[in-house]
Amino acid sequence: MYKDCGYNIQSIKGINVTKSFLYFPFAVLFNIVLLGSQIDMFFMQHATVAKKNE
Repeated sequence: MYKDCGYNIQSIKGINVTKSFLYFPFAVLFNIVLLGSQIDMFFMQHATVAKKNE
């Protein structure tokens, strides 16, 4: 999506960690089963820093 619009991604960072008591145990269990490959599911939003191609 960014590449098609002429941008290069500089960084992506998760923000706003979930504080839900119902969601958090599910996310921990899910990450244990998948060996931590879905660790970004603890974040409700992600911030992207991109730079326009010249």
